[in-house]
Amino acid sequence: MKPISLKIILRSPTLLAAAPPASNLTETLPFIPGNTIRGMLARRYLDLGGTPYDKTFHRLFTSGAVCFGFAHVRGAQPIPLSARSCKYDGGFANDGGHGMIDLLLAGSEEKSCGQCGHTIDYFQGFWDPTTWHQVSVHTRIITRTAIDPTRGTARIGQLYSQRVLEEGQTFHAIVEVPSDIAPLAEHLVRAPYTAHLETGTSRNRDRPRSSARTTKR
Repeated sequence: MKPISLKIILRSPTLLAAAPPASNLTETLPFIPGNTIRGMLARRYLDLGGTPYDKTFHRLFTSGAVCFGFAHVRGAQPIPLSARSCKYDGGFANDGGHGMIDLLLAGSEEKSCGQCGHTIDYFQGFWDPTTWHQVSVHTRIITRTAIDPTRGTARIGQLYSQRVLEEGQTFHAIVEVPSDIAPLAEHLVRAPYTAHLETGTSRNRDRPRSSARTTKR
């Protein structure tokens, strides 16, 4: 297997829905799933003249031979679920917090913060293993008007909100490809190009177009 590094720069607010909305607020995922990257590259393959029926398309996108990793902001890694930090001054020591412990490591049976004695609690998010700093994913909430499915116009008195990934952020992913077809995959991202991560509308909600600049890192 050959790893291919991808760099994805968001050019517009991006909504990758974490789950069906249970209220008027739709939450986005803080990363780009591997299936989204697979679809983005499959679209690129078709735009370059391929077809969904040829053997190359099958090897790259439907056979399971290629592993499409998740894209995380600035190449960060998820903080493990076993991580704990001070409930009141949590965070990495390099960020001014009281440090982290991992309950899975030997000797990590503390029930309180080693610096202040307060209770430890879950600590989630992303971190840079090379610098031991927490990495933030920037989001914002946008409010939109619901769309009347019959008339295709704004539905009076009905608003909804979406938490979206802010534009300008850079995400990195690794795609692992069998060596014999790696040149074919590399050809897809040899030059930077613009890809749409989401398009279209639902029956009642207008979903914004989101674009990303994709290139081989």
